[in-house]
Amino acid sequence: MLGTSLTARRHKRGQTMVESTLALIVILLVFLALFNLSDLIRAKLLVENAAVKCARARAVGYNDFMLRKIARLATMPVAGECFTASDSGSGTASYAERRYRIGDYLMSDYEAQANAILDFDYWRNGYTAVDATAGQSPATATVIQRRPRLFDFGVLTGTAKPTGDDRTAISATATVEAHYPDYLQ
Repeated sequence: MLGTSLTARRHKRGQTMVESTLALIVILLVFLALFNLSDLIRAKLLVENAAVKCARARAVGYNDFMLRKIARLATMPVAGECFTASDSGSGTASYAERRYRIGDYLMSDYEAQANAILDFDYWRNGYTAVDATAGQSPATATVIQRRPRLFDFGVLTGTAKPTGDDRTAISATATVEAHYPDYLQ
């Protein structure tokens, strides 16, 4: 009786290790999926906020360049890597330096000057774009941010579709009633 128990135990020695490894892989995939989802939700909320700010700015008469700067600043926490050089010359600008430059960024007169003051990965190549109505009431603004697709969960289910663009578009539209013509008469 004792001999059969030892033999059965010997055959199960690696079973716990295999089960633990499989469980850890599944738990890790779930954690990474939740982390990716929370990042996309944060980006969506900031893009929605940017759309509201841009619609409000259009309602009071700001031009397209100013709307683009407002949308970029509103999405700055999810704008990717900072490419702006530090004032001290070592590496990229710190959080305090970036915050200090926001006023100068908003006061910039043209795109190259704005990019020299603050520049992020998702601001380049039109990855943060604004489309707004011109001179109409109500003012409408749509903000689109294209972010890299970190992981396509369709690979796991077998429904992945290859596309030419490896970026996910997050967009939001907001409408604000324009009252400034009433005050300018």
